[in-house]
Formats: sequence, C-alpha cells, structure tokens
Amino acid sequence: PPPAGGPAWPARPEAAAAAVPGQPLPVIWRGDLYGLTGYGDETRSWVRCLLSDGRFRVRLETAGAGHRAELVLEPEEIEAVRAAQATELDDATAVLVWHYPPPQVRPERRARVRVCRTMFETDSLPRTWVSVCNRMDEVWVPTAFNLKSFEAAGVRPDRLRVLPMGIDADRFRPDAEPMRLPGRRGFAFLSNFDWGQRKGWDVLLRAYAGAFGPRDDVTLVLKLSQTQGQRQELIERRVMDFVMRELGLDPDQMPDVLLLSGDIPAHRMPSLYTACDAFVLASRGEGWGRPYLEAMACGLPTIGTRWSGNLAFMTDDNSYLIDVEGLEPVPAGVDSAVYRGHRWARPSVEHLVVLLRRVYEHRVEARARARQARADAVARWHWPVVARELHRELLKFT
Repeated sequence: PPPAGGPAWPARPEAAAAAVPGQPLPVIWRGDLYGLTGYGDETRSWVRCLLSDGRFRVRLETAGAGHRAELVLEPEEIEAVRAAQATELDDATAVLVWHYPPPQVRPERRARVRVCRTMFETDSLPRTWVSVCNRMDEVWVPTAFNLKSFEAAGVRPDRLRVLPMGIDADRFRPDAEPMRLPGRRGFAFLSNFDWGQRKGWDVLLRAYAGAFGPRDDVTLVLKLSQTQGQRQELIERRVMDFVMRELGLDPDQMPDVLLLSGDIPAHRMPSLYTACDAFVLASRGEGWGRPYLEAMACGLPTIGTRWSGNLAFMTDDNSYLIDVEGLEPVPAGVDSAVYRGHRWARPSVEHLVVLLRRVYEHRVEARARARQARADAVARWHWPVVARELHRELLKFT
C-alpha cells in the first residue's frame, strides 16, 4: 500500500538521464527570490552560495515582485540574477529544488531529482503538505524539530534530510551603524515579526506591561511585517484595544511602545538591530526563527521561546529561553487557517517578565551572553559554513 500521507513517488525509469561526469552539476532553484520572508532571505543566500561555486550551473526561477530587486539585492547582484534566470539547462539532467511551502510545489514537474525545501512551525503538518512531500525525492527541513514533526505527520523518513539555515555574519554584526529611531527612549527591546497570533505578540505585551511601568526608561520597539494584509492603522488599533481591554490599562499606564511598519531594505536591517539593546520574541512556534539568529549575530541579548526550531541555535549559554507551560491546541479562530487542528507552545508570561527584568537589570551578564551568541553565529551558522552542507547534499547527485 502507499505510505501514509499520499501515494508513493513512482520509480524513475532505468534510462533516466544522469549528470555529465566532470561537468558542473545542473541545478534549477525555484524560490521566492524577492520575498521579504524567511523563504526569500534563504533563497537569496543559497543562490549566492551556488552562483559563486564553479561546481554548479544554476538556473534561477522566481515569480513576480521583480520591482523589489533593489530592496533585497545589492546593485552588483541584480545583473548576476538576471543572467541566472536566463541560463539554459536540460531539466532531465538537473536537480530541481522547490524552495517553497508545498502548496506552491508542482510535484508532477519532471527533473532527474526533485527536492522540496520547506519547514513548519507547529507539532504537525497540513495533510496536503504530507501528500506533496511524499511525492518528492527529498525534503530538506532546517532542524531536527521538523524532522520529527514531518515524520510524525506521515512524511516518509527516507525522504527527509536536515539542512540548516544560516546567517550573513559579515552583514549582521555588532558594529553595524545604528538606525535612528525617533520616539525611542532609554533601554530598547526590539521585536521583529510578521503580524499574527503565532508570533505571540499578546504574550509579549502582557509580559512587558508586567515587567515595566510608564516611568521606567524603556521602550519596546515592534517592527511589524504585514504579510497577512493588515494595514498599519488596524494593527495599531488592535494593540491599543488589547492594552485597554485585555490588560485593563489606559494608554498612559503602559510603558513606551514604538511601532514600526513598512519595508526596510535588506542591507539596512542590521542597523535596526544595533539601534536597540536587546531582542525578544515570544513565538508559539518556529520552523527556524531567523530574527533570533539575526539579533544574536548583531550581538544583542536575545530572549526566545524554549520550543521548536530556534533551539537548533539557541541555548542557555547564548540566549535567554522562556519556559513553556506545555503545548496547547491552536485556537479554532486562528488568523492563519493552516495551523488549525495542530498544537503549539504556550510561552510563560510570568517567566518572560522575569527575563525582561533580568536583561534590563543585569546588563554585564546580558552582554556576555550576547558575545557568546555572536561567536556561535560566526562559528556555526555563517553562510560559508552552512553552504558546505548544501554543497554536500547536492554533490551526492553527481
């Protein structure tokens, strides 16, 4: 019978084309090159790694949003990307990497080897994802957390490989010129996330209001992406309603909160981190947790949830981990339906209050932990280091 989650991928014909010995391996990379999400950032990083290595001949396939090129690429990279998009390859001999969530993958497309690079943030997967994954030759996930959750959901273990994400530690560094943040005062905690319930903004606001008062010299800087399509004024209203209705506070009883929205060019993002003193994100689940690692590479004391993919690089030696009160069912009315029927973490508000005060009051300790975070980011997660694992995965197909 077919494996759980979908039909087995049919055996490739014995006469399937092979890579030509001694020639660069043909690779088709299909991803969200211009996206402002983790998928987009990783697509750009891995394509850079492949284009700079003569062992690979790469065709880049991406859809739409080309007007964002100057927002996410260096000027000298734009021409290289255009050339890669025009590269001619024989699909029958190529490794085809779909760098997308499975709903955007077309498993019927033929290539010598077909790979899906993806991740997920809860304890399970949507059923349609499982079916697509089982029709690929390999599925690359970034962490052991996803290795376990994908297999538990029904993805065949022989399809799964762990291939971590990385960080450009030359760009995200402690001495990046700080961005000017009008309205910021005192000690600044930064949180950078896509607006949605999974990111635990409600947990963060509740803990922040419990840790500090309006007289404390502190600011919570919220850098919000809006891929859920909500306008800035609606998000501001949502935050204000939460403060007044859920926390029972008048606006003048709340410690300072500064909301930032709009796109920041990729090359300017390190300046946002270095403009602040610490980073915090009370996420309910991450496939990887890119903002955590960006903050750590920039030398910020970093507070994150003790569950899911970010534990691949966050430890008690290099960060501050929020206790989890267990897993809870994703609410039926969640703002992203793809999580319904799953479970995610319940970060402890009380422990987050303790950690916020700890970082604020024990700054010498916090800076020491941040130095360790920076050292770990450079030694283990810098893209040239991670690229060796990508190259190894691909070169086994030569």
